[in-house]
Amino acid sequence: MHKTCKGKEFSRNKEQLCLELQRQGIFIEYIHTRWAVRFVKSVKTQEIFLFTRQISRLLQAGIPLLQILELLEASIPNIRLKEYTRELITDLENGFSLSEALQRRKAYFNKFYSSLIQLGERTANLGLMFDRIAVYQEKSLKLKTKIINALIGIVQT
Repeated sequence: MHKTCKGKEFSRNKEQLCLELQRQGIFIEYIHTRWAVRFVKSVKTQEIFLFTRQISRLLQAGIPLLQILELLEASIPNIRLKEYTRELITDLENGFSLSEALQRRKAYFNKFYSSLIQLGERTANLGLMFDRIAVYQEKSLKLKTKIINALIGIVQT
């Protein structure tokens, strides 16, 4: 005998909502969608760098990747990055590797990033790869800052 219930849940898409509810033992008969508009600030390169650096350090400390992502999700102030992290967690829980999850969701991480992650997964050096990506991002950010400062200096003279 099945019990009927009604409720409200907010999710980015129907598929993700269905998976989450099925995990809780709730089977969906009908989902009514309603659009909501939110104004959310975009994810900055600096935030991606910090995200990568934190994953690198926590992996090198021996903490499992899924646990790291859950910890970061709880502490990330940017709503878009928090949602993106939740999507990565969902993909990992559904059996995808991190590189596959990143390739499926190319919003913030390019092919270079996901290729290095894939190499790290294959060689069991994920922490090292995250560290190398973070170093690369840090150098890129410093170079970008120098270029912007140089351009500002040219405009001011």
